[in-house]
Amino acid sequence: MPKKSRIKAIPAPNTAYLGWQSRRIRSVKAETRKELIKSHVGFKHANLGVLLLGLLIIGGSIGLIATYLGTGSVLTSPHGRIGVS
Repeated sequence: MPKKSRIKAIPAPNTAYLGWQSRRIRSVKAETRKELIKSHVGFKHANLGVLLLGLLIIGGSIGLIATYLGTGSVLTSPHGRIGVS
């Protein structure tokens, strides 16, 4: 298992780039493949994906809580009804 590193970039673009790099491993020459494998792009891609998904879930939950506290109900507006459906 690779050594864990601190996240130094915005998750979404970096995750997309790492996903592209991990997919590229299958189609490049042996020298480049070794470098990509050593840099653990697949592992980093998975970790950043988990972080991004967690941030999106937390943000959505906070939005629902704020709407409920502000209006007393989540489904009072057409926007709320469409979002749930």
